Amino acid sequence: VAVDASCDWRYGSAYCAMGAACLPAGPSRGVCAPPVMETEPNNSPTMPQGPVTQSSVFRGSITAGSDTVDCYRARVPMGASLFVESHDNMGGCHAGDPIVGVLNAAGAVIAENDDISASVLCSRIDGLAAGPLHAMAAGDYSVCIRSFNAAQSIAQYHLTISIVGASN
Repeated sequence: VAVDASCDWRYGSAYCAMGAACLPAGPSRGVCAPPVMETEPNNSPTMPQGPVTQSSVFRGSITAGSDTVDCYRARVPMGASLFVESHDNMGGCHAGDPIVGVLNAAGAVIAENDDISASVLCSRIDGLAAGPLHAMAAGDYSVCIRSFNAAQSIAQYHLTISIVGASN
């Protein structure tokens, strides 16, 4: 499916064209979008890349010892929900064991995930139906990705940050 076309982010029955990722655009629909390269410095929740004002997928890397976390600022309108997922942009997980987290403006972690399941080391926080990322208060939130083991690099990751409005 071409960039900006509809896709199926839940079940993978309609895939995006080479290089594009399927981003949640609502609880049951998705849209294809090309990845955006991470921009340094984005190594802390106080210095995130962004602001992200629409659903996006970022491509970056984590380097053990020097660049152990990457953060993005998501600007969420009142009542919108967040969906965050790490992946390899090919329907699977990348090498490494990432953890994704969302922090509020005060720097407190409001949601975090290590593994989707015991056999899937990608990370996902799905606020589209319920939870702390559902129907959020308006504001800026930091979305961060890091390796489970600070001594382990992640050569390349893709991080989906979807901001889904209250009306979707």
